[in-house]
Amino acid sequence: MLDECIIVNEGLRVKLYPDKVMVDKFNRSLGNARFVWNNLLTEYQKTFELFKQHGYTKLKCNQTTFNTMLTMLKKEYSFLYESESSTLQQVYRDLIRSFNGFFKKNSNYPKFKSKKNPKNGFRIQNNNNIKITSSIIVLPVLGEVHYRTSPQYKQLLKESKINNVTIKKEHNHYYAVFNIETEKQPMEKTDKAVGIDLGIRTLATLSNGLKITNLDTTREDKMIKKYHRVLSRKKYNSNHYNKTLKTLGKWIQRKNNRLNDAYHKLSHYLVKNYDIISMENLDIKELFQYQMILFGLSELVDDVTDEESEEIKQEFHKILIEEIPK
Repeated sequence: MLDECIIVNEGLRVKLYPDKVMVDKFNRSLGNARFVWNNLLTEYQKTFELFKQHGYTKLKCNQTTFNTMLTMLKKEYSFLYESESSTLQQVYRDLIRSFNGFFKKNSNYPKFKSKKNPKNGFRIQNNNNIKITSSIIVLPVLGEVHYRTSPQYKQLLKESKINNVTIKKEHNHYYAVFNIETEKQPMEKTDKAVGIDLGIRTLATLSNGLKITNLDTTREDKMIKKYHRVLSRKKYNSNHYNKTLKTLGKWIQRKNNRLNDAYHKLSHYLVKNYDIISMENLDIKELFQYQMILFGLSELVDDVTDEESEEIKQEFHKILIEEIPK
């Protein structure tokens, strides 16, 4: 018998169709978030160098310090007021999280953000000022933007509590990722356990003998390589350059969508059919060099943090065990 429904956080991704005015506003907000990140990181490094001269080896980050820095930046650069306030506050929260991960030796030192990065984003907290209709999202300060998604997603957005929304730009396409609180019903118990052995020729082999092959992305890889080569011969920012860049982005997006779809279906299959899942905790970056294998295995192992493992247990009533090979 299934347990009662539980409240979980879930991410819903929808495609946005902004007009020229909204694209300009999005790009300004993206630029402001990137500007604040880089300036706060620079100021931290300057302060840390000053502390090192007096014998200190670590300078912890806190919201009070970065909030003061942000206020000073706003006084010096008035264009930062064009962004929604919670967007810039979220920047230093993310920076603090990055530093905490670095100090705990769970991640690398925070890096400066570049405009050339094909993926950028900013987050807006919902203070009862994000409105959604059947085809329009109303964002604070920015205004209205059209979107499209499935009827199921529209119903979820209508019925669920929205915590925040992240606006993402990926290869000149815009997306909104909503963090919502919704009810989920735990999956049925199967009383089954499975072990996962990661491989090279095959993505993984289950303890019951089932082999999971790598997804064939030969065509996408071939077209990405082709348009990279074509792009290198075009004049930067010319019409032909931008047209080729757009085509290249489509092929990259197509490959990423296929990979994400395959890994999501695989993870759902495992969680649905097994109560206990045991897998190796490997350092994928040192073992494998090929990009597709690295991406695939990192989706299955490296990205499963302790918090996510606990979420799997709470949401689906399943257990994920990571084993370190001897």
